[in-house]
Amino acid sequence: MSIKDILMEKDKSKISFTRVTGAILILYYIFSSTYLLFKNNSLTDIPTNLFILICGLYGINRAADIFQSTKQSSSNQSNSGF
Repeated sequence: MSIKDILMEKDKSKISFTRVTGAILILYYIFSSTYLLFKNNSLTDIPTNLFILICGLYGINRAADIFQSTKQSSSNQSNSGF
């Protein structure tokens, strides 16, 4: 499994904005924490706002997927005559 496979959507048609953004934020935190560790000789805490941002982006993406799937299922039911 490559990094490109991890960043792709489920259907492999395009790269997921949420996954790329989350990966960038996580890498930024790792590099900034490492820099502060060597500069200040102390460990840094995980910022709560970073965690909320990553979860919020993921939640918005999941909500959009659920909305699209319910919209498609309702249009399929209306086309079947029920």
